[in-house]
Amino acid sequence: MDENQLPEKNEAIDLKEQVFDFPSIPTPEELDHMTPADAAAAKLNTQATMREFFENLDEDQRSAARKAYQRLSEEARQKYISDLETRTFNFPKVPSPRDMDHMTAKQVRATEKDTKEEMRAFFGKLGRMERVAARKKYRAHTAEAKNRYLAELNEFDFDFPKVPTPNDLDLMATKEEAEAAVKNSDETMKKYFAGLGKLEQRAARKSFRKRSDEILNNYIAGLPVPPALPPREDLEAMPRAERKDFRARIRNERIKLFESQPVLRANRIRAIENQKIFNQRATVVGNSLKKYSMLVALIAIMLLFTIMTSGRLLLPMNLSNLVFQNAYVVIMAVGMLLCILTGGNIDLSVGSVVGFIAGIAGWLMILKDVPVLPSILICLFVGILIGCWHGFWIAYIGIPPFITTLAGMLIFRGLTLFVLRGGETVNKFPRGFMILSTGHVPDFFPWISGFNLTCLLIGVIAVLIFIFFRFFGRARKKAKGYKVGNALAFNIVNVVIAVAVIAATAQLARYKGLPTVTFVLMIIIIIYTILTSMTVPGRYLYALGGNPKAAKLSGIDTRKVMFLAYTNMAFLAAVAGLVFAARVDAAIPSAGDGFELDAIGSCFIGGASAYGGIGTVGGVLIGAAFMGVMNNGMNLFGIQTDVQQIVKGLVLLLAVAFDVVSKRKSR
Repeated sequence: MDENQLPEKNEAIDLKEQVFDFPSIPTPEELDHMTPADAAAAKLNTQATMREFFENLDEDQRSAARKAYQRLSEEARQKYISDLETRTFNFPKVPSPRDMDHMTAKQVRATEKDTKEEMRAFFGKLGRMERVAARKKYRAHTAEAKNRYLAELNEFDFDFPKVPTPNDLDLMATKEEAEAAVKNSDETMKKYFAGLGKLEQRAARKSFRKRSDEILNNYIAGLPVPPALPPREDLEAMPRAERKDFRARIRNERIKLFESQPVLRANRIRAIENQKIFNQRATVVGNSLKKYSMLVALIAIMLLFTIMTSGRLLLPMNLSNLVFQNAYVVIMAVGMLLCILTGGNIDLSVGSVVGFIAGIAGWLMILKDVPVLPSILICLFVGILIGCWHGFWIAYIGIPPFITTLAGMLIFRGLTLFVLRGGETVNKFPRGFMILSTGHVPDFFPWISGFNLTCLLIGVIAVLIFIFFRFFGRARKKAKGYKVGNALAFNIVNVVIAVAVIAATAQLARYKGLPTVTFVLMIIIIIYTILTSMTVPGRYLYALGGNPKAAKLSGIDTRKVMFLAYTNMAFLAAVAGLVFAARVDAAIPSAGDGFELDAIGSCFIGGASAYGGIGTVGGVLIGAAFMGVMNNGMNLFGIQTDVQQIVKGLVLLLAVAFDVVSKRKSR
C-alpha cells in the first residue's frame, strides 16, 4: 500500500471513534409525557437543531455524526422501553377476585364500572409508551390474581354439611323415607352452595361431586356380589342332571344373599346387577351391528329402493337381471380381495384384462371358428399368463402394484384394440357359449305351472351349505380356543341370510329360474371361502397384510404369496371377461372400462381394510350386492348418470373413512 494513503485511513478511524458534542434534545421519556401536539413540535425543533448541527460539520464528519446520532437515539429509546418493562407501577387499589366473587351481580357491574373509571384516570396520567407497558402489567397482574384465587379454591377443603351416605339410606325402613332423605340433602346442599361466591360454587360443586363419587364407588365395591350362572356354553357342557342341580344351588344362594341384606340394599344390588347385564348386552349388540353393518346397510338400501320404485326392484325379472349384471363384478371383486389382503394393494388392470380376454374369445370363436371349450381354456390360460406377468414385476422386481397394474391397464387396452382389428365390434357368439351368462337352469321337477321348483331347491341347498360352513367354522374356532361372537347375533345373521336367499330364489322361480351364471358364482365363492379361511395359503395372505416384516421373519415366502395373489387376480379377470362377453354377445373395444372401480369399491364397501389383512369373501359378496342394488335402484328411479357417479364416489369414500377411523380408535 502507498504511504500517502495511511493518513486518510487513520483519519477515517479517528472520525469513527470521535465523540460528538450533540446539542441537547428531548429524551424519549420527555417526549412520551408530552401531548401529541407538543411531541410533534418538539420533533420538528429537534430535526431543525440537528440539521443546523450537521451543516456546521465537514462532509466526512457529517456522515460519521449522523451514524453516531442514530445509534445514540436508538439506544436511548431501547433503554427507555427496557426501563418501562421492569418498572413497578403503583396501581390504584381495586377489589380482589375474592371480593368480586362474593358480590351480587348488580354490585359486580357497579364495581367493574368504578374500577374502569379509576384505571382510565390512572392510565391517562401516563405517557403513551408508559400507558402501553402499564396496561400490559395490569392485565398480567389481574390474571395472576384470578389464577391464584382459583388455585386456592381447588385446594380448599370445603366444610360440607352432613348428608346421608348410601349405607345410611340402605338402613332406612322404607323407600319413601330414603327418597325424603335424599330430597332434604339436596335442599341442604342447594342452600350451602347459595351462600358461596360464583367461583366458589363451581369449585365446591366439583369437590362435592368428586367426594360423592368416591363414597359411591367405595360403597359399590363393598357390596356383596350375588352368585350368577356361568356362560351358556359352559352350562350346556354339563350333564343335564348336574346342570339342574347347579341352577337350583345358585338360585338358593341368591335367595339367601338377598334375604340377609336390608331391603333397600338388596334392591340396589339387583339394580347394579341388571345394569351390568344391560351394559354387556348393549356391548354385544353394538359389536354385532359393527360387524354386520354392511349387511344391515344392504337390507336398508333394498327396502329404500323397493319403496322408491314401488316394488319394481324385487320383481322376478329385475332380480334375474341383477344377477346377470353383477356376476362379473363379484368374480373380479373376489380376486381383488386377495390383492387387498396383501397390504391394501389393488389391481388397476382388471378392466383392461376383461376387455382383452373378451376380444380373444371373440377372435377365436367368431372369427376363427374355434370350438367353445378350447376357446375358454385358451382364454383362461392367457389370463394366468397375464397374472404371472404382473406378479413377476411386483413380487420379484419390486415395482409397486399401482405402477405395474397401471402399465398393464394401458398395455392390455391397446392389445384389445389390436385383437379387434383397430376397434371393430365382433358379435354373434355360439349358443353354447352364451348359456354361460344368459341362460337359466331348466326345471327338472315341472310339477307346478309357472314356478321353477328346481330353482327353489337349489336355493335351499345353498342355504344348507352356507349354514354348514358357518357352524363348522364356529366349531373349529371354539375347538382351538378362539373367542367366538355372541350366539344370538350369530343365529340372527344365519336366519336373515337364509330367509333372504330362499326368498330371492322363490322370486326367481316365478320367472325363468336360476341364472346359469349363478353356478359359476357359487363355485368361486365356495372355493375362495375355503381358501381364505381354512387353508394355510389363505392364512399367509392375512399374515402378509397384517404385518409383512413379521410374516417374512416367520418363514413365509412373501414374494410367492404376492405373485400368486396377482396371478389369481388375472385368472378371475379372465373368467369375468368370458362371462361379460357371453352376456353382451359381443367383443367390444370398450369392454371393461371402469370395471376395476366397481371391483375395488365392492371390496372396501364389503369391509376389506384399506391397510390389508382384513376382509372376507362373504363381505365382498355383500359389497358387490350393495353396489349392484344401488346402481339398479338409481336406474329404476330415473336418477341421472352424473348423480349416480357422485353417490357411488361418496359411498366408497365413507366406507374407507369408516375403516380408517376405526383403526385409529383401536390404536
